[in-house]
Amino acid sequence: ALLDLWGFKSFVEYAYTISELSFLEGLIPVVELGFLDPKELKELSEVNAGIKIMLDSVDASKEPVIYADSPGKRLELRMKSLQWASKLKFPVFTGLMVGIGETKSLREQMLNEIKALHLEYGMIHEVLIQNFIPQSRTKYQDRKPPSHSDMVEAFEMARSILPEDVLISIPVENNVNIEDFVKAGLRDFGRISVADKLGYLGGKRYTREDLQAILDPFGLKLQARFPLKKSFIGAGHYSKKLGQLFEAYRYKIKKAGQEK
Repeated sequence: ALLDLWGFKSFVEYAYTISELSFLEGLIPVVELGFLDPKELKELSEVNAGIKIMLDSVDASKEPVIYADSPGKRLELRMKSLQWASKLKFPVFTGLMVGIGETKSLREQMLNEIKALHLEYGMIHEVLIQNFIPQSRTKYQDRKPPSHSDMVEAFEMARSILPEDVLISIPVENNVNIEDFVKAGLRDFGRISVADKLGYLGGKRYTREDLQAILDPFGLKLQARFPLKKSFIGAGHYSKKLGQLFEAYRYKIKKAGQEK
């Protein structure tokens, strides 16, 4: 009723408008909206640099307990969404939820399915290894989050399975001893929160100076990047509308490659 009052025929039309306004304000939107069909994905790809579809799934035997009210969390449905987006050449941001009730074998299965999709379509932009954080006043409030060693192990598994051109990141504000992840091969911090309140994350706020201090012993330097990485811009994996921004950088990338 509210969308109708505002003049939108659907939630996707509303999301399209918000994304377009964000882009016109100089931002590069990446949308995360749960289940979308191919027609909706194609529509949103016009004004978004990518689609985020997390595989926060659990083993089938645990679904009735953990996701009784969320059939959209089922792995087969989420993988279908990844496949649809990949076929549409819509850059995919995905990842695993660690500690929600999945087994190690399921983590391995999900990573191998992501790998297979990327090898076929080349559209998996990055994979986030997300640790479960229990929230008060929810049915999961008494569940313990994964340990640091569990997270490092999950990250190392992802590194061993996924192709080298797929970025693997962690939510730095949700983790301690970031150095252990850098040692294990972390080379992209993904999102860095700058808000005073981290909302549901409830973690530590890292400044750029904090992160650089962590990287100094490794001889590494922070470098800003677009939400869409250089290889995807160079390959033209963006819509005509977003080309208003990306085409100039694509030209620079190609020119630099020719000069090299």
